Amino acid sequence: MRIAMYTDTFYPNINGVSTSVVNLALALAKQGHQIFIQAPKYNQEADYSWLPENIELNLVKSFNAKIYPDFRIGTGLPLSLQAIRKFKPDVIHIHTPLSIGIEGTLIAKALKTPHIHTLHMLFMKEDSLKIVSIKNQRLLKLIYQGGWKFTRTFCNGFNGVIAPSSGTAKELHQKGVHTKIATIPNIVSDDVFVYKKPFTGQRKNLLYVSRLSHEKRINLTLKVLAKLLKTDPNYHLILIGDGPARQELFDLSLKLGIAHAITWYGSIDHQRLIQEHYYHLGDVFVLSSRLETQGLSTLEAMSHGLPVVAVASPTNSEIIGTGGVVVPNYRLNSSIVSSLAKAIDKVASVNGQPYSKQAYGQAQQFRAANLLPAYLDFYQEIADRQD
Repeated sequence: MRIAMYTDTFYPNINGVSTSVVNLALALAKQGHQIFIQAPKYNQEADYSWLPENIELNLVKSFNAKIYPDFRIGTGLPLSLQAIRKFKPDVIHIHTPLSIGIEGTLIAKALKTPHIHTLHMLFMKEDSLKIVSIKNQRLLKLIYQGGWKFTRTFCNGFNGVIAPSSGTAKELHQKGVHTKIATIPNIVSDDVFVYKKPFTGQRKNLLYVSRLSHEKRINLTLKVLAKLLKTDPNYHLILIGDGPARQELFDLSLKLGIAHAITWYGSIDHQRLIQEHYYHLGDVFVLSSRLETQGLSTLEAMSHGLPVVAVASPTNSEIIGTGGVVVPNYRLNSSIVSSLAKAIDKVASVNGQPYSKQAYGQAQQFRAANLLPAYLDFYQEIADRQD
């Protein structure tokens, strides 16, 4: 098939969306499909020589979307319209709802090409709204309602929608999305699956890999670490990632007196992250976010055999399964801090077993070989319905 993808975030910017787009494109290309990707061009130079010949990359001028710097505002018109006409896609896959994603949607309608959308992030969620730093609850409620109205309208404009988890699909149905919804998780690259037995030393390493931003609630993880250190000085937190909350988190670590027990790695190129096995630095992967539609870094951690301790959400519970402990408390208070600390101690007390092996086994279902047929079937279904 000839598949075009539009995304407002891409390498060298590292996040779950850009990694998901690349993993899917590479898996499709490996089977001989022709792929076209329109994405933003960044100011820094990037090496794309690792992309195979059957992936055509069309980078367009862009600038930072200040409300969420991981995404860019850009457009390639009219040259991008010429490029996609030349490519002649069988289906267009929109991964993001900002300028490039909207441009792809308009092009699909203009060319009368079947088009689908993957909902990678529920940006209208309570935690996501922390990005805009608005404390007025009435205004936040209006933004929340407007966000869902936009999402509902945007999704209903497609021939089909992909939800990475059944919890996300259920919520879309409940909010009035009536177009065809397929539940197909994001693909985890085969290169990620390198099992490592946890707790090989005296130090108990907690690992977090993702963007350091307010909606991820990493401040909760720091409070959990502070509680753990009161009874066991061997706990240590490793943070891989960067973002707008870094300074605030560093200040909090000083306030809590735990700065000595945290290693800050900053942002690491995803290929290097995987090839040099940075996930092996951890013994337990800690997830305090509750807004992911899937959580790719969580799956990558599980693919390395790391048990996960996470705050409950429909998606977290679904993805983690028996590969860790999901804490049912919801809001950020002393109760959730205590519950997470107890869960981490529970995993540590048995040296990660049997959670480690179960996490690794649970992650197997997200390999390309298991998920690619579902993507291709959905592409073909949507294309056939358009004829």
